[in-house]
Amino acid sequence: PAPAPAPAPAPEASPPAPAPPPWNDGIANLNLNMNDDDDDDDDVLGGTLVVRALYAEPGTTPEGKYFAFSTSRVERLVNACRGPDDACGWALSSRTTGDNDDDDATTAPATAPPLPWTVKDGRGAVARVRNERTRREDGALLLPSNRDGIGVGCWNPCEYAKPDDFRAGDVLVILDLTNPASFAPPALGRALRCAERTAITETGWNRPGSDVRFGRCGLVGAWWKALEIEFNVSLAPDAPDAPDAERPVPVVVTALRTDAPDDLPGRTVWIKDEDGVFVERAFETRDGLMTLREPAATTAARVRFEDTDLHKVGGLSTARGGGGLHVEVIGFAGGGSVGAVKKVGGVRMGKQDDGDGDDGREGDRGRLSTRKLGDGATTGRRGELPSV
Repeated sequence: PAPAPAPAPAPEASPPAPAPPPWNDGIANLNLNMNDDDDDDDDVLGGTLVVRALYAEPGTTPEGKYFAFSTSRVERLVNACRGPDDACGWALSSRTTGDNDDDDATTAPATAPPLPWTVKDGRGAVARVRNERTRREDGALLLPSNRDGIGVGCWNPCEYAKPDDFRAGDVLVILDLTNPASFAPPALGRALRCAERTAITETGWNRPGSDVRFGRCGLVGAWWKALEIEFNVSLAPDAPDAPDAERPVPVVVTALRTDAPDDLPGRTVWIKDEDGVFVERAFETRDGLMTLREPAATTAARVRFEDTDLHKVGGLSTARGGGGLHVEVIGFAGGGSVGAVKKVGGVRMGKQDDGDGDDGREGDRGRLSTRKLGDGATTGRRGELPSV
């Protein structure tokens, strides 16, 4: 009989598929040290933030459109620039998240937002960022992730993100979290902590006045029209810097600072005087700093931008991603220096003072009306009056 055929050789085993990179399943599997232990000796006043990894949606390959970073690093930048009791409101901190306006909030986001990213709900921040590798300087979205201590980001809006926008190891500079002396000379003081920030005009996406803080999503006027914000800068009677008093104590205001471009037109600044009247003040604008011609002792200040067109705010706001500009009040907290400050001057009750009344912006003089506020104060206004 014919011999039985030899058995066919067993097929060779297929080589195992290569393991996906750790970020291929999103940031949930990132095995990176985000605790900044290796950055302890960094110059935090330089405002630098290192891209720790690239991010991509689960099941996709990272192309450099989105990046991951250490949120604790940015908190260190905030503390170094503004102090632990910062006037900022870092939105990725467990202290200030989402719609909660309480500085002492302890809630934190539990999940990462899905793409496309947006900060229209206040859950995240917008900041001016420069990538030192590409030298691009623009508005960027910074958002929380589903991993404690890890944030994600991209240029604003994320729908226009491109491959190689970012690479692991890129050094990013958050321009408004650099050495405060670089944007506000020490003689002007520092960013003041505000008891309250109130939006006088309607705002885009109905965001509250507290979002005008650096480290938050920022504000624009409704449909990118006029934006007006009031800052309550008075010291509470029990504040550490306040002298013994039965009512809020004035501080000294020297300037206001914004990340809006200097050529954004139509700015007006009012300072509340000792009679409760909001008085238009002359100022000079340079590199985002609106320096008052004369410092003022006050409990409140207002600033108005007649136009917050998304095409004029340097990438801070987009129709797809949201966001807006930021403003802070600069000065000195403490009653000791209040008596040395001259009484508020400028334009009051529709009349100009004995000076030239020029605030550095043509067309910003003499077109005022007045209106009684709920607390009995009177405010000088131009054009349409907001509801209060």
